[in-house]
Formats: sequence, structure tokens, C-alpha cells
Amino acid sequence: MNAKKAESATKPFQIKMDERVHALMKRRAKDMGMTIGDFIQNMLSSFEHRLSQFKKRNELENVFGADELDARLLKLLFLIDAGKLTDGDLPSKIEKIKNEFEGRDSYRPDLTINNDDT
Repeated sequence: MNAKKAESATKPFQIKMDERVHALMKRRAKDMGMTIGDFIQNMLSSFEHRLSQFKKRNELENVFGADELDARLLKLLFLIDAGKLTDGDLPSKIEKIKNEFEGRDSYRPDLTINNDDT
């Protein structure tokens, strides 16, 4: 793989998971010529890109409470990928999420300083 490595520190981590999942992940990483860590990092990068595109398509890019929103949308993506959410169910789920987050950042306090204060 010719991608340039980021200049950040790498550390070993232990993650509890089903041994069959680990074996499959190890095999996929090997097939791609990557370490398991690189494979996981690339999966996350890909998923973050999918999340960004999902937010853009559903007009949810600049929403207050982005971490909470991201978690909700990631769950939707997982359900879609697992075939547990139909295309017909998606619009109502998105609308429900939009309604919950709409207006959260609409309040703006009044400015209490003026030009003479600077």
C-alpha cells in the first residue's frame, strides 16, 4: 500500500471481540496487504466519509449536538447495512431525527458590547 502514513504515534490496543470476527478481519487485512490496525483505521475513515455524505444528502451537516446526531445516524447506517431498515422506513426515521435536532441552535444571545468598548 502506497498511502503515506500519518505522523502520529501508534500504540498497541486490545479490543474484545468475537474470535470469528477477529479471524475474518485478520484475513481481510492480510488479503489487502495491511496490518489489522491499518484495516480498522481505513474502515473507520470510510465510515466517517459515508456518515458525512449521509448528513449532506439529508441536510444535517450543520446541526447543534453533532456528536449525538452522529451517533444516531451511525446507528441508522448500521441498520441499513444489516438489512434491518427498509428504504420505506428511512424517510420517517430521518424526519424524526431532524425534528429532534431542529432549532437546538437557533437561540443567539444579544451582544452586550458596542464599538466604544473596544
